[in-house]
Amino acid sequence: MAAAKELMKLGAFEQAIDAYSKFAKVAPEGDKRGEHGIAAARVMLGWPTDPKLTMIPGKSLGNVSLDATKEEVKTALGVPEKKLFTKVGGKSMLADDDAEIWIYRKAVGGHGIRVIFLSGKAREIETADAAYKTENGLSLSNFLFAKNADKLKSRREARNSAILCLVKGGGLTFYAYDLNKDETNAKYKKLRVHKGDSSIDNVDGFSLLDLFN
Repeated sequence: MAAAKELMKLGAFEQAIDAYSKFAKVAPEGDKRGEHGIAAARVMLGWPTDPKLTMIPGKSLGNVSLDATKEEVKTALGVPEKKLFTKVGGKSMLADDDAEIWIYRKAVGGHGIRVIFLSGKAREIETADAAYKTENGLSLSNFLFAKNADKLKSRREARNSAILCLVKGGGLTFYAYDLNKDETNAKYKKLRVHKGDSSIDNVDGFSLLDLFN
């Protein structure tokens, strides 16, 4: 605990998290100082502390997981505000498969998401809300910053001039359109949690959903 506090004073927040975690493992029952310290260090790093607003590439967005059934999504988020029925577009192997999209404009405290179902399971999840962050703090508000370039596996331009940024390890793509002059922000942004290195809407189209609708 003493080491963790000193590391916090030095601004070594990631190392402080390790120290607080070690303390939490050996702390007496009911002693929450380690957990509180971890949360404080994560805040200083700009990392998420709320599981409902944390996304894990290739696995989940908030409290909705990929491969979740419709009933599981209903349990997590309730009844959707709107449902869309369409087909997968583009040139993927899933092209022309039936898709069902559930829209939650206020899924968690006003932070909306859309869940894309194929064959009755959540295949991909997307949002245009910057409140959702990865475990290391990557979000719609900062993925275009130069300091986060090392967290991206690729950055490419689609035919509609949108920018696609795939995170290292895959499973999460950021989309941006109408970038500012220094390309650190964009008028339209969204992200998609998916499996592998590409989402259903590949660089050739975005025909499953209008990109920024």
